Amino acid sequence: AHRSSQQGMMRHMELKYENKLKAMEMKYESKYQMMNDRIIVLENKAKLCFNMQCSLPQREIKRGCLYCTRCGVANYCSRACQTSDWRNHQEYCNRNVRRTESRAE
Repeated sequence: AHRSSQQGMMRHMELKYENKLKAMEMKYESKYQMMNDRIIVLENKAKLCFNMQCSLPQREIKRGCLYCTRCGVANYCSRACQTSDWRNHQEYCNRNVRRTESRAE
């Protein structure tokens, strides 16, 4: 009888662990899906020039978007905006590139 109760206890702990793993997997999958959904929403929205001093109305880029080839995140309406914003963007760019490189390792 003692051995049977130990086996029952072990099985209970195994099931509890399996359920916890399943819950963690579901949580991860839903977070991943939320991130994908957010990226799609952002891609469908109008692109904004990263240069806060941009002269476009609301900095909205209607066509011909340039982007930072180093980090791939910052969008610009023109080469002039990209060049004038480099000092502001440089710190963000460096952090983003380092973060990407550390994930690749």
